[in-house]
Parts: sequence; C-alpha cells; structure tokens
Amino acid sequence: MNTTIVQVPISKSFRDEMVEKANDLGFSSLQDLIRFTLTQIKNNLIVPKMVSIPTIQLSPKAAARYDKMAEEMETGKVKGRSFDNVPDMIKYLES
Repeated sequence: MNTTIVQVPISKSFRDEMVEKANDLGFSSLQDLIRFTLTQIKNNLIVPKMVSIPTIQLSPKAAARYDKMAEEMETGKVKGRSFDNVPDMIKYLES
C-alpha cells in the first residue's frame, strides 16, 4: 500500500480534546478517527455540513407516501421509537 502523511496544525488542547472524543467513540487513536471520517466522506456515506446538497424533487406519489407516513407518526397511529444513546439503539436493532 502506498501511503503518505498528512500534517494538520492544531492546538494541543484541541488535539487532546479530539483524542478523548475518538476514544469515547471507540477508536484506538485520533488517526483512526480521521482515517474513518475521510473514508466515509470519500464513499459519500457522510457529508460535512459545509457542503451543500442539491434538493431532490420527489414524485407526487412519493411525496404523498411520505406525507402519509409523517401524519401517521404525528397522530400516533404508528408509534416511533427514540433512544437516549447509540448503544441502546444498536442493542434494540440487534434484538
């Protein structure tokens, strides 16, 4: 594998804060978090907030379908599920 090193100047306090955040998210290092994030952006799995996403126009049929789904959620006909944290959501999805 052909690799290169990317250097980004940041303050030590910011680096320390991000190392802690990376560890909290389950990454072994800040470098792993950065590698993961860049890969997600490359594969269009996440889009940074500073990038604008073009508006997609739904077909009338699709718009009606999503409007109906939203109405059913708002009226309580269909119950939604909320979670306080990601581990609880993952546990629910895996059960």
